[in-house]
Amino acid sequence: MKRALILGAGFSKAVAGLPVTKEMFSVFEKVRNEQKLLGNKNRVKWHNEIDVFINRLLYEFLIEPNSRADKNSTILSSNYFEDFEGICSFIDLNIAFEIQARSEKNGVKAHLSGKPKFFNDTTANLTMIRSYIGTYLFLSLINYNLKNELMEKLFSSLISETTAFISFNYDLVMDQFLFKKGLWNPRDGYGFTPRNLPQINPLHNTYSKILLLKLHGSLNWKKTLLTNGIELTWRYDDDRYFFPSYLLNEPPRLWKYQGGHNSGGFIFPSWIKTFNHEEMYSIWQKAFNILVDSDEIYFLGYSLPDADAAVFSLLNSVDFSQKVIVVIDPKANEYKKKYSAITKLKNVTFVEQNLENYLNNL
Repeated sequence: MKRALILGAGFSKAVAGLPVTKEMFSVFEKVRNEQKLLGNKNRVKWHNEIDVFINRLLYEFLIEPNSRADKNSTILSSNYFEDFEGICSFIDLNIAFEIQARSEKNGVKAHLSGKPKFFNDTTANLTMIRSYIGTYLFLSLINYNLKNELMEKLFSSLISETTAFISFNYDLVMDQFLFKKGLWNPRDGYGFTPRNLPQINPLHNTYSKILLLKLHGSLNWKKTLLTNGIELTWRYDDDRYFFPSYLLNEPPRLWKYQGGHNSGGFIFPSWIKTFNHEEMYSIWQKAFNILVDSDEIYFLGYSLPDADAAVFSLLNSVDFSQKVIVVIDPKANEYKKKYSAITKLKNVTFVEQNLENYLNNL
């Protein structure tokens, strides 16, 4: 019996306390405070730049229009900052098309460039803000508090060597768990061989028994400098390695890293999702093959967000008619229409429980 487990942000929130997208800006605030205590002045500055930017958006697109439409009216509260993907999409939309124009004043002609199409800023500044958000995503998701008992229940109930994972999460929750179980390793477990792979410890020179396909990329991936490929990063800001003893040589840092983190290894959480690496196309093809070959497919904490248009296309291309489909989420019943449309099935099992309650009832 082949089984596929599809992991969304709700899964990582359930097993590791990590934030979902609508919580991201509030988590950025907490991370900024942590960085301030650590004396990481550049990272604090970068958060301040993010804060100035999103508050500018709030003023230009909500506060000012409201005051013009309804004089003397004041915004007391809003959910503006919950739309993390919307703000990221706005940045990408403006970066995607740069205005080129000619101007003339008193007979003198000039060239105008570097301007976004829909916002009074520069493409360079928006690109910089985007990179700061990437760093704060890394810092917000790289550390977590794993509920070990819950993961062990998941392991004993749903995971075997015939299980495959398809994840939309950047974090390393499942990567590190499967590595510790001896079922997976970074050399081949992501569905591709990373570029510039360091020498592996002979004790870990084995092949993965389980695939973990990360369709939106991963915190420990980065774009290679000279080729359009993916290589791995291996450590936290301090001396700790993501996969201890996996590499033959794991020297300590001479200092604690306080800089930015390359976000080129994961797809920015935007409605405009670009696939910039050869490996990504291979991962998505393998994900399709897994969905086709699986007898059971479990969706864990995945809400089928509208921003994931490519996922809709992927799922729409699979014949689910002979498969067991289970959707587990505290809000599962809210997703019935989407999942029924995607799977074209009337007998999808919707479990409106958190993952812990579901596993306890098995």
